[in-house]
Amino acid sequence: MEDLLVKHRGKAALILGIGGGGDVVTAAVLRNFFTYFDVSARIGGVVWERISIDPVPGPVRLEELNPIKPDGESIGWVCGETVARRNGSLIKPQISRVSKLLGEECLAIDLWKAPPCVVRDLALVAEELGASLLVGVDVGGDVLATGSEEGLWSPLSDQVMLAVLSELESRGYGAVLAVHGLGADGELSVDYLLMRMSEVASSGGYLGARGLNSEDAELLEKLLEVTETESSAAPLEGFRGYYGRRGIRLGTREVEVSPLTSVTFFLDPVKVFENSPMAKALSSAKDLEEANQALNKMGVYTELDLERDVYEALSRGENVGKGEILEFKRRGLRRLRKETKA
Repeated sequence: MEDLLVKHRGKAALILGIGGGGDVVTAAVLRNFFTYFDVSARIGGVVWERISIDPVPGPVRLEELNPIKPDGESIGWVCGETVARRNGSLIKPQISRVSKLLGEECLAIDLWKAPPCVVRDLALVAEELGASLLVGVDVGGDVLATGSEEGLWSPLSDQVMLAVLSELESRGYGAVLAVHGLGADGELSVDYLLMRMSEVASSGGYLGARGLNSEDAELLEKLLEVTETESSAAPLEGFRGYYGRRGIRLGTREVEVSPLTSVTFFLDPVKVFENSPMAKALSSAKDLEEANQALNKMGVYTELDLERDVYEALSRGENVGKGEILEFKRRGLRRLRKETKA
């Protein structure tokens, strides 16, 4: 990875959180590493809040953000004052909170658009910024999933953006996948993620790793004070010496925290894509609905499916807690796998 950054010395980069939620927090922290190599970077990410913050299903659309400076059909620049109007309610997305602390505009990605549309728009904004490198940041590592994993909860956003990064690299843009905080989202085990990365490494897709330093930890702490994210907090705990397990997402998942959680692994997105059935299945989808349907046909229950089940229950006035969320997933998986076999 250091060799790659040396090649891009004096140039610009885009560092994007690809999984929604707090991934943009880690994108902002990762920029410190790039500055050591005289690579200036702008921050951005998919705007998709967790259910506890925004119960409306799906990612935030550009037209729901205000103020915003559109820079294509699927992306636009937001500031620290930007809010999202969702079904009549106002929420403050994590990207806006990061923007305010950094004192700069950040690039918001509307994932409802087709993957080819996001590819086109990111390529254009990269040209505008003179950015020769695009980096996608996933906190937790579920971007490495194949779709068959029982512990998988939120594959859709990551897989769409993996397909986007792979296509950008195939078109000649520098692209990197940064996996930070192995298992920090409580989905896949650390051992399993290491095995998946070994498979990528065997095809030449491993670019190196880097741990947090004291400067990163200081910035991360400041960001955590103004944002709401569980997954991005685990790496800071690991950096400070915590070893053990933490419950997140209303106790529906557990996170293994250790110093390893503070490490970022850099991978070639094309090599990851080549070994990712889900990303291949949705890469040519015309929009997010079609991408979700492609995963459903593989028997994969996505974060969009869960959010819709939760929203319908809340609309009926039902209480939704840990038990109900676990049951939604079990029921959804049974239904999709039955349909897949049929």
